Amino acid sequence: MQNSAFNTIYNIIYTIAIAQCLVLLHFDFKVKHHKKEQRRKQREIRKQQRKETRLDVDESSQMSSGEVRMHVRETSTGKIIRGEEAPLASELEAWLEKNPGYEEAPRDEDADSSDSDEEKVDPENTEDVIGKAKKVSKLVLIIFSCLC
Repeated sequence: MQNSAFNTIYNIIYTIAIAQCLVLLHFDFKVKHHKKEQRRKQREIRKQQRKETRLDVDESSQMSSGEVRMHVRETSTGKIIRGEEAPLASELEAWLEKNPGYEEAPRDEDADSSDSDEEKVDPENTEDVIGKAKKVSKLVLIIFSCLC
């Protein structure tokens, strides 16, 4: 009888330890998600500021020269050509005929997609965390068995 009571208590403590580890994993996920959202918002703000600055510079330089340069995108890579390398508006059709791999790009489209620093889910890291959680629960059970 005493052995079955011990096993019941052991199973309860084991379940509690696993539940605590799962709570910690969930909290860790929430913190990482919040940080990711904050970084995304900051990127959007910087992206908008760069866009506004670029448009101001483009418009002022083009107004002084009297000729507007058109943004073009390489269709295979998505790379956008701007500024002095971009064709003039008056020469756009001829330029596109000479360069068939390009198309006109909207002026407000941003070329740098700065998602490279975005946090990716690492399955190995998840396995490490689960392994650590199992070790913690085993330690709790060892401590409990020493106390009994």
